Order: sequence, then C-alpha cells, then structure tokens
Amino acid sequence: GESDCISLLRLDLKTGLKHQIRVHLASFLKCPILGDHRYATDEQKKHRLIRQFSQPRLMLHASRISLIRYKKEGRKKQFKLSIVAPLPPDFVKICRNLDIPLTRADLEGGVLVDDEPCTNERLWEVANGHWIPGLPQ
Repeated sequence: GESDCISLLRLDLKTGLKHQIRVHLASFLKCPILGDHRYATDEQKKHRLIRQFSQPRLMLHASRISLIRYKKEGRKKQFKLSIVAPLPPDFVKICRNLDIPLTRADLEGGVLVDDEPCTNERLWEVANGHWIPGLPQ
C-alpha cells in the first residue's frame, strides 16, 4: 500500500560500495533509495510519496563504523568500538513526516563499546588507555 512506499532500512554491510547497495536494492528488492533517480523505475518515480519526499541527493547515510580491538590481557579479550554519526537534518525531517521511529543514536550519534553508549572514562578503561600502541598515554 501507499504507507509502505517509503521505509528506513538498516543494512549491515560487510563489504561493497555505494553503487552496489543502490543496484541491489533497486534490482532485487524493487526498493530504490529515495533520491536515486538513476535506478528507480519510471513507475516508482511517479508515486505520490516518492514525488513528495524526493530529494536532490541520495538519501543514503553511513551511520556507523565499527572496529574490533583485541587485548592481550583481561577477562574479555576483544571489544567492539563503534562511532555513530547522527542522521542529517533533511533525513530526520523525512522520517518524522512519515512517522518512521528514530533512536537516540540516530539523532545524536555517539561512541559505543560493545553496542552500549560509552563515556570517555569507559573507553579509556576498555582500550587500556590507548587505541594505537605506542601513542602517549
């Protein structure tokens, strides 16, 4: 139905480039990225909500990058450090206009350790005081 026309997708990519994401969503799922005039079909471009919310840019946002850190000592030998970038204002506006729920991290970004919000003190503790060996502590 019309209310299903636009969705917020959270994709966990292991490899690939932006172009591959665009092709796969449009070709295989028949769900092009909003603002993707190259891969959307003419029929999709004519949809009322697509026309109403279409943007001059691709509504694609890399919201998170995660790195795994391994430690030589301690109870837990590894942890995941994630940097979260907040959604751009135009992206937030569209989600709110369509009643698409957003998380606090979507709006504010932040730093996570093992997918939990992290303070500077906690990050220092789990990183043993440094991220790259050899940097001053």
